[in-house]
Amino acid sequence: RGSSSGSKAFSSSSSTEKSRNKKLMTASEIKAHEIKKWAPLRDLSLPFESIKFQLLIGAIMSKQTQFTIVCKAIRTMKENSCLCKDGKSLDAAAFSMFDEVELRRMIRFVHYNKQKAKHIIQTAKMIMSRFRGQVPTLRDQLMRLPGIGPMLANLVRNVTPSKSECTAEEIVEA
Repeated sequence: RGSSSGSKAFSSSSSTEKSRNKKLMTASEIKAHEIKKWAPLRDLSLPFESIKFQLLIGAIMSKQTQFTIVCKAIRTMKENSCLCKDGKSLDAAAFSMFDEVELRRMIRFVHYNKQKAKHIIQTAKMIMSRFRGQVPTLRDQLMRLPGIGPMLANLVRNVTPSKSECTAEEIVEA
């Protein structure tokens, strides 16, 4: 009796291990999956800093919010002439001078919009004051930004294209 129940437990645990192994992905597979998911915000035709900033504010808004809602919020921001002069690219300078209450109204459909609007404005101001307008690329620097923890810092680093990717895309289009 004891050995038969033991063998059942063993076989079920080995099948559990197999299913766990199927679900595990390598770091490169995770990165490829994240890049594919975040592709709508990785528009390589935009200036490099704009791509990085757009991905950063997308990451801030992504906590507890569906990705489709994040994309809708980014589109709404791009429609605002104060935040997006050319209708395509978002930058930290415009956000650092923007009214937090107005941003909150703009992203009202995003969960926790009050806190996220506050984090986006504070992040833009930090980027302008501490990082000379450049979105940081190092994990510890990203984690100093409001609303960015270890997981989001890794996400931003994984989905941000390299400068050479952007340059190569621009050369092809020219």
